[in-house]
Amino acid sequence: MITNQKPYIFRFFVVVGEIIGLNLILLALRPFFYEEMPQYAARYGDFAFVLSVCYFVCGMQTGSRLHYAIIRGDEILRRALYSNLYFDLLVVTLSLALPGARLTVWKYLLPLLVGQLLFSLIFKKTVRRAIQWYRARRVSRRGVVVVGPIENISTLLNQLAKDRGTGYSILGYFCDEAPQKADPIIPYLGKYDDFDAYLNSRETVVEIFCTLSSVDQARIRHLVDYCDNHLLSFIGLPSPYSFISHRVKMLSIDGTSAVTLQTSPLEDFDNAALKRGCDLIVSAGLLIFVFPFVYLIFGTLIKLSSPGPIFFRQKRSGLNGKEFDCYKFRSMRVNADSDSKQATEHDPRKTRIGDFMRRTNIDELPQLINVFLGDMSLVGPRPHMLKHTEEYSVLIDKYMMRHFVRPGITGFRGETKELWQMEGRVKKDIWYIEHWNFALDLWIMIQTVLTTRSKNAY
Repeated sequence: MITNQKPYIFRFFVVVGEIIGLNLILLALRPFFYEEMPQYAARYGDFAFVLSVCYFVCGMQTGSRLHYAIIRGDEILRRALYSNLYFDLLVVTLSLALPGARLTVWKYLLPLLVGQLLFSLIFKKTVRRAIQWYRARRVSRRGVVVVGPIENISTLLNQLAKDRGTGYSILGYFCDEAPQKADPIIPYLGKYDDFDAYLNSRETVVEIFCTLSSVDQARIRHLVDYCDNHLLSFIGLPSPYSFISHRVKMLSIDGTSAVTLQTSPLEDFDNAALKRGCDLIVSAGLLIFVFPFVYLIFGTLIKLSSPGPIFFRQKRSGLNGKEFDCYKFRSMRVNADSDSKQATEHDPRKTRIGDFMRRTNIDELPQLINVFLGDMSLVGPRPHMLKHTEEYSVLIDKYMMRHFVRPGITGFRGETKELWQMEGRVKKDIWYIEHWNFALDLWIMIQTVLTTRSKNAY
């Protein structure tokens, strides 16, 4: 169920599984250990035991949410990074206490720590898939009925309804205001007064989601009493700030509780510095060691494909709406519509090599220059042409929120034929801004590398 419970027994078995992987890696490295540090060879078993205890402590502290109904891939990555980071710091500290082994020990620890991180990620993902597989094949599912309006939790309900791996079955909702259009995924069951009769005839209902406002005290009390008397779980999901679409953050002003709109975690200096530092290190490394070879190869092909410059430079909307020059490899013939017309799937302006670069995202590599200069980030909302920013800021509500952060090389891209497609993309951009964390950026970059060829990139 959706809860804040901490199943320590489940966490224990997950950590034990990771410790088994740790010891397998230790066995693989054992010959190297004996060769490089013979003075400690006789106590190899003691080292393995100490490392296992260290990992157990770190793993139990950071916890696991693999049993949750919904957990994103970046959340699994973040928890694996945390547990392994604490483990790495502890092991490195202990290794420095070994006399005469401070230089040699790094040859042993580096593959050990990297190997354990990879094993931890794979193991956690495997356990999560196994849980989803089991829940999806269970005949008995957790039936859920919602009482109250569903607008604020429609995304959650749709995810629970569509993903059988969550173990939930959304039976429908009760609300005094009938919907204008029927929803095939979350059916309307009737008004609030129909609630008792419906549940008395159903045995599959296990949980009640209540989204009623706090002013409906009588109805909420009735729901709680009904759940108590019929062995149902009551989950309250109302929000006193339901009229606000942003995430909210609690703070204190001279001892008085207050609420502020948290546009993005990147408003915090530490988070912003971490993201910017990662951008600088990665972009500098790629610009020095990778970009020159790509430029030599594709720069030559671009010149041979059509007359014009190698780079295509265009004004885009950046952080806080500030304009900047966005760099790309030129993938089209020089034309007068480049600053106003969006590329389409069979755009006649594209060159043959340009079409290949766009579909494999190679044309985006010069944006590493923008990242290094601070105009862009490795991950973030895609920067739009000035003409599109001007148009969509009028047509799409909260469109300009996507400019609270630096635009990114990776992001949702491709042709948007209909306005609703762009609205959906903007919603995803805002979700990223409001839920940013470092592991989320890493997860998006991993997904980008694994899906180099984009079907939506024209």
